[in-house]
Amino acid sequence: MDKVTSQQLEMLSNSADFTKTFEVYFSGVQIGLDGTSFTMLQYKDTLDSNNPPKLLIKVVFDSKGKIAGIQPLKRV
Repeated sequence: MDKVTSQQLEMLSNSADFTKTFEVYFSGVQIGLDGTSFTMLQYKDTLDSNNPPKLLIKVVFDSKGKIAGIQPLKRV
């Protein structure tokens, strides 16, 4: 899995309102193409009562606890 780039962080900051409070919506394990396991957390806006939420932010961590991937997921 590639490291997070500054371009990805910029895209994320443009797609989510970080003045809101987020909470963990789902946690689990994501398996990489090479079979490596990564911790995966999905965050949602605490005020979003939709199920599933309209916006999720998926964060994948490597074995050292560093962010390996980040992805906003918007539902239309």
